[in-house]
Amino acid sequence: MAASGHIATVVKTLLCPSDTNTGNGTVQETNSYITGATTVGVTNYCGVNGSDWDWGTYANNVVTSPGDSFVANNGIFWHFDWPKYRKIASITDGTSNTSMIGESLYIVASSNAGGPSWAWQHSIGTIRAGAIPPNICNPKSADSWTTNWGFNSMHSGGLNFAFADGSVRFCTNGISLTTYRQMHTIADGEVLGSDAP
Repeated sequence: MAASGHIATVVKTLLCPSDTNTGNGTVQETNSYITGATTVGVTNYCGVNGSDWDWGTYANNVVTSPGDSFVANNGIFWHFDWPKYRKIASITDGTSNTSMIGESLYIVASSNAGGPSWAWQHSIGTIRAGAIPPNICNPKSADSWTTNWGFNSMHSGGLNFAFADGSVRFCTNGISLTTYRQMHTIADGEVLGSDAP
């Protein structure tokens, strides 16, 4: 087993009691981002990547085709945001209209090779997009890329989001996909629909 250090620290406030798959808060993880099996502290809360999902193409963390939401998207966070992060001033839609963090179920994967990382401090694995409706697959399939990168919970009727103004709101499963996607963008210039949380 590889040395774990702080990556194995369990932060209880990052675990949702309704998700029993998180167990004691740590898992043995092996994927393309970690060498060898490593004990990691997991999370049920992921940064909002934006409103869509597109693999695109890239090399050395540089986008080589338009629209690659894996390395850049229209939300507050993206997978490779450490070289150039967004500031509050970038949220021109208003912080009360922009989601920042959402709930996501821990995946018990049959194979983690290349799959999402669940360590709470792992920026690549703890980002999700609003391309698909909330709780579209509950519980999520371990090997489905379609649902792995969306937001899910074990709560009845919806899930929680923290917005950029610091508020926490419950988003129902019945929200329109248009409104849902709009609340995940930072600068689309549109007003959220009446069904917004």
